[in-house]
Amino acid sequence: MIKLETLKQRSRKRMGQVETIVLKKALHVIELSYEEGVFVQISSGYRSWEEQAGLYGQGRPDYVWNGKAYGSGGPIVTYARPGESVHNEGRAVDFFLVTRDGTKALWEVDENWRRVAEIAKSLGFRWGGDWTSFRDYPHLEWPESRKATLKRGDTGAGVSEIQRRLDALGYCLQIDGRFGPQTEGVVKQFQEDHAVDVDGIVGPVTKELLGLN
Repeated sequence: MIKLETLKQRSRKRMGQVETIVLKKALHVIELSYEEGVFVQISSGYRSWEEQAGLYGQGRPDYVWNGKAYGSGGPIVTYARPGESVHNEGRAVDFFLVTRDGTKALWEVDENWRRVAEIAKSLGFRWGGDWTSFRDYPHLEWPESRKATLKRGDTGAGVSEIQRRLDALGYCLQIDGRFGPQTEGVVKQFQEDHAVDVDGIVGPVTKELLGLN
């Protein structure tokens, strides 16, 4: 039978620079599952924006990001663009099961798989298998700690959400998850249009106007 420490060592290598809480909780999932005779391994964790572009490009042959072609054939595997995935923030991991001796990966979403998901959820993770639009059975993510304010220099899914709201309201800008000069300028225009303090920072007042509170 494969040793618990072997599963944990393999998983640490795959997770990369995830948040400390995510690392600890993911290893705890492995430990608790092992106690029940279910052998879990983490397949991925932190993902760079370039890696995300490569994944997003799968199934989208014409996809270009930052002037570079990332498109390829095959089925679509994600709907998250670079900067939009919680993997880019180090808040998510993907898992799979292995045989008792640890030599073969098991991808069938069976009773054991769902048991691992239940254990993960009991520890605070959200499971992609619960999603309704696109079920992502290997996916576990840690809830976001929303920052009180977002400003120039910030990155991540929170910034992407702001950009999408502004774009939907008719403020043309690139949705890339990066709070750069363009996003700051659009935020200032939005604030000016709504007669609030113009500082380019998305704080409580601006969030409320954007419907984000």
